[in-house]
Amino acid sequence: MKVLVTGATGFVGRFLVRALVAEGHDVTAVVRPTSPTERLRGIPVRVVVADLTQPRPLDGLMDGVEWVFHVAGDLSWWRGHRHRQWAVNVEGTRRVVAEALRAGVRRLVHTSSVAAVGFPLDGELADEAFPFNGHRLGLQYAVTKWEAERRVLEGVERGLDAVIVNPATILGDDAPRPGSLVDLAARGRLPAWVEGGTTFCHIDDVVAGHLAAARRGRTGQRYILGGHDVTFRRIIEALAQAAGAGPGEAGPRGWSGPRRGPWRARPP
Repeated sequence: MKVLVTGATGFVGRFLVRALVAEGHDVTAVVRPTSPTERLRGIPVRVVVADLTQPRPLDGLMDGVEWVFHVAGDLSWWRGHRHRQWAVNVEGTRRVVAEALRAGVRRLVHTSSVAAVGFPLDGELADEAFPFNGHRLGLQYAVTKWEAERRVLEGVERGLDAVIVNPATILGDDAPRPGSLVDLAARGRLPAWVEGGTTFCHIDDVVAGHLAAARRGRTGQRYILGGHDVTFRRIIEALAQAAGAGPGEAGPRGWSGPRRGPWRARPP
């Protein structure tokens, strides 16, 4: 089967590409001009450089493609990146949807985030139908991921067969984000934690969720890819204990904003 993956050098993208190749699919890996393509070295894929913030970046690339996995996204939580983030997450998704419609792809799987589901407060449990509250909380990343989902659903209304997956906090080999925080926690030197907790999932399960969504997800449905619900305090204490360090001084409670998670998933 011919498959196209955007964001193919990112954490989720490169693991997904490996899984697709292992299944025998003919994969086109779409990467940004600044992406380190050595991450795909040794993997038999066609690498195409395309900037999703530019007009018509994917012209012709989806012709004859059956599955498209739109994994590319800007993950920054810094407000200073809001214009770039809108260009990548929202306008980039709009361009992917438009090309998928034009080319008549069999299925689009859009990688969103639990941030686009919303942020449950005070012990609430959120599922795929949770009313989004990111606008009220001023969380730009969450807003752009939610807006990107709207572009996908607009495509569904125009006849696109698309499914949305919402990964939670992803762990696994070569995971990009938690490194420095994990190191501080393991040494018992993290000065504070955020109230609440989150839902963790392993990269292998996230990839399996993408493939399941492609094969049997319901058109227009979103699926949370989550795992274990854990409080941030418990994570810090467990890391310190596993590393043989004391828990250290908790310090101030830190940010007292919205409590993240837990999110309840439904299987595709």
